[in-house]
Amino acid sequence: MRRLTTLGLAIALAGCAGAIGDGQEEPGLGDDDYQDPLLPPGDDMMRPAPPPPPSCAGAATTAAPLRLRRLNRTEYNNTVRDLLGDATNPANGFVADEAVGAFANNIVATVGSYALEQFQDAAEIVATKAATALTKLTACSPMITGEDACVTDFIRTFGRRAFRRPLVEAEVDALAVLSKSAWKDVGRTPPFADRIRIVVQAVLQSPTFLYRPEVGQLVAGTKDLVRLTDYELATRLSYLLGATAPDTALLDAAAARTLTSAAGLEAQATRLMGSAKFTDSLESFHLQWLDLEPLVGASKDSTEFNEPVRAAMFQETRLFVDDVIRQGDAKLQTLLTSRTAFVTPGLARVYRVTYPGNAATESASKKVDLTTIDNQRAGILTRGAFLSAQAHAATSSPVFRGKTVRERLLCQAMPPPPDDIDSSPPAPRPGATTREVLEAQTMASSCSGCHRLMNPIGFGFESYDAIGKLRTTDGGRPINTNGEFLGGGADLDGAFKGTADMANRLANSEAVRSCVADKWLEFAVGRPTIPTADSCSLEKIKLGFASSGHDIRKLILAVIKSDAFLYGRRAP
Repeated sequence: MRRLTTLGLAIALAGCAGAIGDGQEEPGLGDDDYQDPLLPPGDDMMRPAPPPPPSCAGAATTAAPLRLRRLNRTEYNNTVRDLLGDATNPANGFVADEAVGAFANNIVATVGSYALEQFQDAAEIVATKAATALTKLTACSPMITGEDACVTDFIRTFGRRAFRRPLVEAEVDALAVLSKSAWKDVGRTPPFADRIRIVVQAVLQSPTFLYRPEVGQLVAGTKDLVRLTDYELATRLSYLLGATAPDTALLDAAAARTLTSAAGLEAQATRLMGSAKFTDSLESFHLQWLDLEPLVGASKDSTEFNEPVRAAMFQETRLFVDDVIRQGDAKLQTLLTSRTAFVTPGLARVYRVTYPGNAATESASKKVDLTTIDNQRAGILTRGAFLSAQAHAATSSPVFRGKTVRERLLCQAMPPPPDDIDSSPPAPRPGATTREVLEAQTMASSCSGCHRLMNPIGFGFESYDAIGKLRTTDGGRPINTNGEFLGGGADLDGAFKGTADMANRLANSEAVRSCVADKWLEFAVGRPTIPTADSCSLEKIKLGFASSGHDIRKLILAVIKSDAFLYGRRAP
């Protein structure tokens, strides 16, 4: 069998180019009769142009340029899982995702030959495995219906899910021909399973699968302002609320064009947020927002830290955000102050709590209440994942922890340290705490201006060591967890005493609430927010967030209904 080369695939799927679109109008078409390139021929492509978005306080409507996004590793893994039942996470070995801002959005870097080989290898492996279980992929019987008809049926149904829209006839024909072409040199008809394998392999390498093209439909009277089409909105909605491709119900809603109405869009969003897949998105958002991914490769000197404990910390993050946002009251206050934890036997030892089960025979994460055990461990910032990710191998790091709070919860970017500054952890000093060593090292230096904004926040976490274990002494001296917020706003600035006080202050801060709204919009649209383009949307989103009592589910719904989510501009 011949391997599908990049060149061969490009030739075979040349028809895809028209479906992806280059952001330009078809020759001879004016603004008012622009044809949606993501809808198949005959699907009423001459429909009226959508109305412009409402203006904000009388200001002129603005919109950000649309960006072409490639699936990140989480999205690729989840999509392959849901399309083919493959839960092996093949994208884990891909080149690192690119983050412009806080989230992995892959909107700038080009794809090199090494990445193309990775996509090709993964497609071969996944497709070969899928072809061994055809009954899970198609119910069509070649003996009854005919092999060509079954292949075509599979191309249409599988392609619709994989491309997040119906295929155009040129794509169907190209894939059908390709499913036979690899066997031409051996002079016989390929087995049905091999034809399906080749189709899957080709689709998984297509730019239409790997990327999320957004062209939109021109708004009447404009040259570049577009409203996203139903299929594009279905894709945005599904990857925001499930980190995966749209399901059949969502694609059917797009086909019925119900997503262009606010009621239809909200109905689908509410349905998706009730699904267990919503947890995938919640986990992805919080791992990236709080910069927890350094924990993946972190090494720790503690004997209590091992691979099962590392895995338990990630699992706790997933269970914690699901418990608060999907199943709980969804309040930001709860996320930042809850005393609920989810522990395995190993993580229970780190937290110094009793595992609610048989620690000798069980390993599942179980819910515990920390109220009577640790009166300082409040909210997601005091869980093992954050405290371990933002620490050194042997010591805590007030700088890492304070910087992350400053940047990710207050949306205040800190400049990088000068190139000639030694950023290695301060060497322990007998009879001195980490706090005392750090203050001596940084507060009298030329870097003191920035450290005054980071260190006092980080000192609030000093009750916890490099793996998040509670401690009362450091270097043989009592821990001092008093800290201070500076430049965070009138309702936040000032001294605080301990982690619980700090968490409560953050939970009630308008600056934090504003930043969380900003980050959810950034996560939804796949780019950092732009003041000139997004200020109107953010104003409305934040008002809705406040009126809901800072309910994160309501915040996400406000994001979905915003102009920034629904509209964009075609890049020049």
